[in-house]
Amino acid sequence: MGNAKKILYLACSPTRSMFKAVRELKAEGIDWELKLIYDMELTEEKITREELFNDLVISDAIIMDFRGTAFGLEEIFQEALVDARKPVLGMPYARAIMPFIQLGEFSMKKFARTEKVEAEPFIDTPSSFVERIRMFQNLILKAGKYLPIVYFKDAANYVRFCKYFYAGGIENYSNMFRLILSYLGVETKPLAEPAEPKEYGIYHPDLGYFDDLEAYWSVKGFRSDKPNIGVLFFGGLHLELAEETLRALERKFAGYNFIPVYTDGFKTLEALRNYLGDKRRPVEAIISLQWFRLNGGPLGGNPQETITLLNKLNVPVFTPATMYMGRIEDWKKSPIGLDPIETIASITWPELDGCIEPIPICGIHENPNDNQSCPAIVPITDRMERISDRIKKRIALRAKSNQEKRIALIIYNYPPGEANLASAAYLDVFTSIEQILKSLKTAGYLVKIPEKPLSELFLEFHLVNSGRWLNPAKIPFCGFSLELNDYLEFFHTLPASSQKQVTAFWGEPPGKIMCNAERIFIPAIELGNLLIGLQPSRPLIKKQDPSQSAHDRSVPPHHQYLAFYYWLEKKWQADAVVHIGTHGLLEFMPGKELAPAREDFPELLIGNLPHFYFYHILNTSEASIAKRRAYATLISYNSPPYSEAGLYQEYQELENLIQQYQVSAIDPARANRLREMIEEKAKAVNLSVTNIDQLHNEIYRIKRSVIPRGLHIIGKSYHQSEAKDFLKLLLRWDRGEIHSLEKIFGEGISKGELEGKVNQIIELALDKGPELAVRSVRLSRASREKILRTLRFGIEKMKNFINNQNELINLLKALNGEYLEPGPGGDVIRTPEILPSGKNIFQFDPTQVPTDLAMERGAEIAEKTLMRYRAQTGVYPESVAVVLWGFETTGTGGETIGQIFRYLGVKLNRKYGFWDPKPEPISLKELGRPRIDCLVSICGFFREMFPQQLELLAQTFQLVSELDEPEEMNPIKKHSRENRELIASTPNPQKLDCRIAERLACARIFGPQSGEYGTKMLSLIEDSVWEKEEDLAKAHFDSMAYAHAKNLHAFRIEEIYLQNLKRVKLVSQIIYSNDYDLIDLDHYYEFSGGLSRSIEMETGRRPALFFSDSRWEKIETESAGVFLENAIRSRLLNPKWIDSMLNHNWHGPQKIADRVEYLIGWSATAHNVPSWIYSQIANKFVFDQNTLDRINASNPFAGHQLMERLMEAFHRGYWQASEEEIHRLENAINQNEALLEEKSI
Repeated sequence: MGNAKKILYLACSPTRSMFKAVRELKAEGIDWELKLIYDMELTEEKITREELFNDLVISDAIIMDFRGTAFGLEEIFQEALVDARKPVLGMPYARAIMPFIQLGEFSMKKFARTEKVEAEPFIDTPSSFVERIRMFQNLILKAGKYLPIVYFKDAANYVRFCKYFYAGGIENYSNMFRLILSYLGVETKPLAEPAEPKEYGIYHPDLGYFDDLEAYWSVKGFRSDKPNIGVLFFGGLHLELAEETLRALERKFAGYNFIPVYTDGFKTLEALRNYLGDKRRPVEAIISLQWFRLNGGPLGGNPQETITLLNKLNVPVFTPATMYMGRIEDWKKSPIGLDPIETIASITWPELDGCIEPIPICGIHENPNDNQSCPAIVPITDRMERISDRIKKRIALRAKSNQEKRIALIIYNYPPGEANLASAAYLDVFTSIEQILKSLKTAGYLVKIPEKPLSELFLEFHLVNSGRWLNPAKIPFCGFSLELNDYLEFFHTLPASSQKQVTAFWGEPPGKIMCNAERIFIPAIELGNLLIGLQPSRPLIKKQDPSQSAHDRSVPPHHQYLAFYYWLEKKWQADAVVHIGTHGLLEFMPGKELAPAREDFPELLIGNLPHFYFYHILNTSEASIAKRRAYATLISYNSPPYSEAGLYQEYQELENLIQQYQVSAIDPARANRLREMIEEKAKAVNLSVTNIDQLHNEIYRIKRSVIPRGLHIIGKSYHQSEAKDFLKLLLRWDRGEIHSLEKIFGEGISKGELEGKVNQIIELALDKGPELAVRSVRLSRASREKILRTLRFGIEKMKNFINNQNELINLLKALNGEYLEPGPGGDVIRTPEILPSGKNIFQFDPTQVPTDLAMERGAEIAEKTLMRYRAQTGVYPESVAVVLWGFETTGTGGETIGQIFRYLGVKLNRKYGFWDPKPEPISLKELGRPRIDCLVSICGFFREMFPQQLELLAQTFQLVSELDEPEEMNPIKKHSRENRELIASTPNPQKLDCRIAERLACARIFGPQSGEYGTKMLSLIEDSVWEKEEDLAKAHFDSMAYAHAKNLHAFRIEEIYLQNLKRVKLVSQIIYSNDYDLIDLDHYYEFSGGLSRSIEMETGRRPALFFSDSRWEKIETESAGVFLENAIRSRLLNPKWIDSMLNHNWHGPQKIADRVEYLIGWSATAHNVPSWIYSQIANKFVFDQNTLDRINASNPFAGHQLMERLMEAFHRGYWQASEEEIHRLENAINQNEALLEEKSI
């Protein structure tokens, strides 16, 4: 064997038939060896670059199978193969290997020169993949005819190799190896022509291939009394990857007519039509074992064709996660679940087609006792059980009558207590449920419509979690309960590791939460066959144990939490569960980030219940977690109506005075008096006056600010006045060929006149239609055409915005077991194409991030931020920090990523396609300034949604750290050197090798530990259990000290995080959504405020804190204080905003109280809430008797919470309240508490 020929195969997935072909050839006496290296071994660095280089050099021939990228190994290929004359073979679809392909006299480089095309861009053309390969092969053969005969022969043999390889199977692989060995001087049997299967058909592992469905049934047997189920999988070289999984699925669906359909991945829609679209024998569900989107494979085809066909078939399409490149053992140990390629290919892209429930179904299994056998793709037994049981439950919805179905609607109570009962993002939950009840009753469900408002029923029955005023011990008499013995029987069926986690944290059953010695309380109301249940909450954390954060995924669910979902499925016997609003906590429970295992808590809680989830259309980042960890099919609900904030009271008076002042130049005495009045009025509302024009601009900004008007109600359409406001806001912004009305009309006229013209044309268009409206405009023909195009666009989108019927229609479809059409989410003003609501929303395609536009706008944000900092300090900062969210990245396409690239002075080269974008440094001369180091603070959602972008950013920091540039112009290089020195001088308990140490030295991306999404700081503020601000800073630091670098996922390294943190002079973040300003979302102060406070704690100085408003075409960058005060004036203190909130019984006061809580967070972290804001809040909501009466009549518990927050602000020193203010506040609290005590009886 010493002279045996060596063939190296760099493979994506194991191929048993290839091993059988190897044994077949060896049985013929051929002396050769095949060595396999899987790309997972390269990406995980289980095989070093040095080992790979050596194998490339010593091998006699090489086969490379990389799907789109070679993970940065091109340099090794170049060095090892630069002068090689050996066969180097691969399919023409991986850019990285194209330059190295050669066989005899044929080489891809020669071919590219002959045809005068660049081979790499050629194969990245977004056309049909299969046709491209065929064209490529034909082009090779055509070119070969005009070259020497030897070249033509070798070119033809390369095409033959491609056909052998792509078709797969023992016979083809045997001939493929014979072909290669013939080039190595080995004599073999004559070659047979490639045996190429059809593009699609039916394949049964035991019965073989069928072209015709009837022929298949004649052999397999068809039972008309059985339901039909279809399974899709890849054919060709991938066929055998699915064989064992197919057999296991068939066993699990023994009571079904089983239709196994293979495709080449590019003719899937034709296969669906031909084999699963038979109206006489319709399928009840489809299971897809394929990667990518259904139409067109990895490059995708026309997505609308897919949606149209799936709507026609109208059955759910399940895509279990297939680990064709991942080991089952690695998955079991991993806190992540899947690697980035598997995540995109088997979860993210199928979601774009509306596919659901990515439960892991199969993966690579290796026999540790047999080094000679090929690893196999095998089903995961307990996951197969879960998948099949859940599919059967979904199919049962199609057969059961509506009158028989039992549906559980789940609402939230987080944080626990009366004030937060039924809370959800921008949703009037109780009124929405009333709408749902009516819709279900009309559809034939057995539903009782309550006579009282739901909020009153819940309070009357004491149905709250860990109530402060109401007694949960009354729940068993008014709601439901689970006997302890029943719970124990269930609890002991859980995996032992899960039981251990629960008892270690919460004690032995039944625990101490919502229970007594004999029973566990189930807070729920039954209305016929419909149940409204209250999702259990984590208890309020205690001062001595802040680890019990509600979002802390190291904390398992308590006993009542487990009991609640068990009771729903097994005792109440729900046919489906519907979670109402964004968001609950089930999906955030401990477990893998993706592809849950049996012991993961979201999986244990949801069980086999078909799961539907109303989710805010804006929030696709958190929605994706619910999809992937809790198997939810989403139904988006709309954002509330919007309007301009307008002006009120003193601000309206100020505008009037300024307008008078602007026309008073001819009367100096009057002008002086007006200026005095303006200054007095401005001072009264805490606006500084250095310049009247600047003050006018600030007033105008308040007036023009976009504000949400109240809350959304599921299924309720918006009024005509709300439609007009939306249309006006929508048409402010240029959108390609759609021009802003303000820009068309705006030249040479005043702001007031412009506003009048826009309002007039919009009113005419809504009343008479856009065509007649345009006739009234006295502008050029070109301008009128622009206006007409803009109005038509706007009215179409406006109609989609105001019509919310799909939300209820699609709920009914979901409960019937039908297909729900997918759609992207986002900000409905910024991206109105996402409308109408009611779709199964998905995240922005991560392979498109960052978009070109996002890179452009991100660069603008970076430069504006630096300009603001230089204006204050006169110098560039060496290091800045940015907050990077999945929420923002999905909405903007990656503007923060573009901002980071610009700070570093790097551009992105997309020449080689979406799989492998390349960061390239901008020269210092072109950049015109030093590079700026950047600490990137990520949330857990970004980590899970954009793993490829994490790798790209880590690669970029490494690249810039290694540039040959002076350190004074490249602080990234300087700081990486300093980090390197720190690591070298620090005791090394983690035993870091040189490679890991070098990556940590260049690491700039830090975030929560794996399984966490945010910081523990948030719950400390929510529950008011902190003493000093340093407690908050320490909690933030402790939560965020986990580094990300190449093959380092959330690696805790406090020393390097601290070193990077201390360098930061400036913190910045993007405001993306019209729904959420700085006072509307706690995560703003959690991340930006917390980061700023951590820096202040460690350095003794407060960093500059800037936000960039990306909600409109023109980006504005200001200090956090400027944006916060604008939000206070335009929203929280604005009567228009207040009235629209208080028009929602129960929920309006909740939302107001939330925002006062968030101000405490800002005060404690960024110190940017002046005392006057708390005084104004007290005046508006407590000292104004009319407003206070409205709050107490609606939700006095939330009113009490609001007043307690004001008192907290006073006691912590953030509000310098007068004695009179505190006296009035104390009186209001006492009166409120008397009211609450009455209600608790």
